[in-house]
Amino acid sequence: MVTGPMQQIDPALMGGVVAKRPWRRSLPAAIGSFARRKPLGALGAGIIILLGLSAIFADLMPYGALDVHLRERLQSPSWSHPAGTDALGRDLLTRLFHGARVTLKIGFLGVLIGVSAGTVVGLVSGFFAGKIDIVLQRLVDALMAFPILILALSLASIREPSDTNTLVIIGIVLIPTTARIVRGATLKIKSNQYIDASRALGATDWRIIWRHILPNIAAPIIVVASVFLGAAIIVEATLSFLGVSGSIERPSWGAMIADPEIRRNVESNWWLVLFPGMALVMAIYSINMFGDALRDVLDPRLRGTGGGRYGS
Repeated sequence: MVTGPMQQIDPALMGGVVAKRPWRRSLPAAIGSFARRKPLGALGAGIIILLGLSAIFADLMPYGALDVHLRERLQSPSWSHPAGTDALGRDLLTRLFHGARVTLKIGFLGVLIGVSAGTVVGLVSGFFAGKIDIVLQRLVDALMAFPILILALSLASIREPSDTNTLVIIGIVLIPTTARIVRGATLKIKSNQYIDASRALGATDWRIIWRHILPNIAAPIIVVASVFLGAAIIVEATLSFLGVSGSIERPSWGAMIADPEIRRNVESNWWLVLFPGMALVMAIYSINMFGDALRDVLDPRLRGTGGGRYGS
């Protein structure tokens, strides 16, 4: 019953009509809208999907990633080997596809570990504040001050080169920045009145964090993860090049660039560095385009401005 002239009736209760919400739009409509607003971001997403498909279906290639054919060693690109062969006669295109599997897997897992841990640290630090905030922020400062190459070489001296080392390094690198971003967003959300109302109704601290704060800072976390994915791929390629991440025989883009034949004569064996380098550049650039467009779409401060490095 309407008790006053200022009371409004929910339109969803009139005639059984359900109010439309932006997040209820169909997936094709959302994708089409994103493609129209951010064409370069959509292009980046398409390239990422193609790289993912090449990693998934790498086993369908006519050659194996570790198949050795010494009679076909160091062949330049041809119809039988579109990207040429390496010093052991292995098909370079096949190794690029398998390398996408290794590089993307480590990149995604590293970002998942680093962003998840950084989110927990930022939430706890920003919500509880006080001494907990001071201690956690000093730990974050210590992680930010630790050089990545020294950490990588330290792990390499203690343990054998492995993907686990790379995941640990990527996680440590990404935790501090993620924690700072999440902490700032948490401090902003925590000052809202509905947080005080939830606490007055008896909600526990962890329930407030899980039900009210985390959903409201999901957008910056998603953007941070998408942007950090490119950085994680660079770290993995660098560590593979240095021999810290796995074996040089493993089909990783960074390890492929570290082929000894490249250092011996790069002019004669140009395809050994060209195609892995192009794969790295294409992956990182497409991820950055998509991450920048996603930031413009999800950040309310940038909506409708046409901002971003890659425009609208």
